[in-house]
Amino acid sequence: MNVSNRTISIAGYIFAFIVLISILCVWQPSPPDDFLRHIRHAEYAPHGGYAYMFPYSYFETFTWDPWYGFDRLAGFLKTWVGSNRTVLLYQVVFVLLFCVGMVLNLRSRADHFLLHLMFLFVLLSLVINRLVLIRPCILMAVIFFLAIPGKRFWSGFLACLVGALFYYLFFLYTVPLAIAHYFKGSRKFSYGLALGTLLSLAGWMILTNFGLLSILAHTVRALLSSRNGLVVVENTLSIDQIERVPVYLIVFFFLLTFHRCRTLDIYAVLLLATAPLALQARYFADLTLPLMVIYTLNNNEEMYGFLSRNKPVFEAFALVSILLVVPGIQNVSLRSPYTTRLDGLDLPMGARVFAADGVPTNLSAVFWNRTPIKVIPSSEIGWNDTETLGLIKEITRDRTIPARFCDYALRHRIDYVLSESPSLAACLTHVKSFSKGKRVDLFKSTFSNPRLDMYESG
Repeated sequence: MNVSNRTISIAGYIFAFIVLISILCVWQPSPPDDFLRHIRHAEYAPHGGYAYMFPYSYFETFTWDPWYGFDRLAGFLKTWVGSNRTVLLYQVVFVLLFCVGMVLNLRSRADHFLLHLMFLFVLLSLVINRLVLIRPCILMAVIFFLAIPGKRFWSGFLACLVGALFYYLFFLYTVPLAIAHYFKGSRKFSYGLALGTLLSLAGWMILTNFGLLSILAHTVRALLSSRNGLVVVENTLSIDQIERVPVYLIVFFFLLTFHRCRTLDIYAVLLLATAPLALQARYFADLTLPLMVIYTLNNNEEMYGFLSRNKPVFEAFALVSILLVVPGIQNVSLRSPYTTRLDGLDLPMGARVFAADGVPTNLSAVFWNRTPIKVIPSSEIGWNDTETLGLIKEITRDRTIPARFCDYALRHRIDYVLSESPSLAACLTHVKSFSKGKRVDLFKSTFSNPRLDMYESG
């Protein structure tokens, strides 16, 4: 690529990324799940961390933090710039780093910048709703794509250590990457990843007194269990849960490209190495789809020929493709009627709160309440006790808090209930409603601890 074409491509990417950042700033997507607890963990840590946050669940056994670096950084930024700015900062950084990782893995071509840009934003339209969740696993996916072009031992070693600091399941990403680099990439980089993975696993084992083995076992058990009939969409078979035409087109063009060129490059090996993960929708979106796009763009010469013959059409579509990301984030915008917002929630510290609808109400309570509270159910639905799972299933099915909830509230010492559903339980008294976004009602239990201050209705 000559200097002028390269300059044009760089300028084009910079302009596109500025537009993308502007879209994020305007719509302000609100993560509905795990990040809401990560950002508050630092305030819960002095009281027991996740064991305090989620009683009556496997979290009660936690004496260490599986997301140590991620939680510490989120807590530090929250203190520095505030909750909402921290969320937006994380989202901008995650999305931009993902885009940079994708661009770094595409072969530079003098006349195909717009095609790359078009495919990038078509892909973003499919995965933007995942990226704005800003979870540790999303960070590991970003590190994964940034690390693929790596060549040196120390860069592989350091990439692994950084990932291990932020996420206890880091090896799900570093092991496939080490395997792919060993066969089709840089063996020095592969050795760095392998050593980093072994040392990091050893470090986790020592620092947690082998508690890592227990949480891994419970994670697998939660994935394999029926969760009392409750379905977690992102843990199910992928194609059934990402049933959109662009997904099928990406898979079709990948299979067509692989059939015609038969090239087994590092991206093909990575697709094979991560194939077991692709059975879950989250990994299919985070890893499999991007790898298919990269492989197709790097190996399908016929596609570029078709582009050259229809260049004006593709150029026009590429210019407007940036806007394809809007539908993916507008439904989780802070201003969306589908977002759970509990502005002004100020329950007493230590109050036991039952979130009748599970996620995202439970994590929204953690995020919005001024002081640390105890929330049931926990963020990992499979880690809750059997009675809680049965009650959540009944409320989800009937869209009503049943009368028998009072027995549960007495046994679990429930102080307050947050629910999108109406209540038939005689032990609950309506306190107030939150109407920004989804309507959520706050109820006070007659079994509330009398030492807690009365929550005044607003």
